[in-house]
Amino acid sequence: YKWLLRRLRKNDVIPKEFPYLFPTDSPYLSEVVSFRYELPFPTHVSITLLNTEHEVVNKIFDLDQIKGIHYFTIDTSQYPNGFYFVKLTTSDQKIERRVEIKN
Repeated sequence: YKWLLRRLRKNDVIPKEFPYLFPTDSPYLSEVVSFRYELPFPTHVSITLLNTEHEVVNKIFDLDQIKGIHYFTIDTSQYPNGFYFVKLTTSDQKIERRVEIKN
């Protein structure tokens, strides 16, 4: 992620080639949290919640999606407090965001 940001600042990459994933609220997650991601092209997308050992806690969805901006929500009230990873997987890329759940 940091590598990509450095390259974007230097204009070394074209941002439209990379999907991205960000929480729409604070870095601390509580209750129902929305995430936003953008796909530069139509592709198969899988969103998964992982624990700190990268074991699957919940598969949010797994489906084909069109190009554009998309949103999904996670109800964090069913998970213990702590750190997790939200993983977005497309046909050719994987993105993980570390998040902290505080209920």
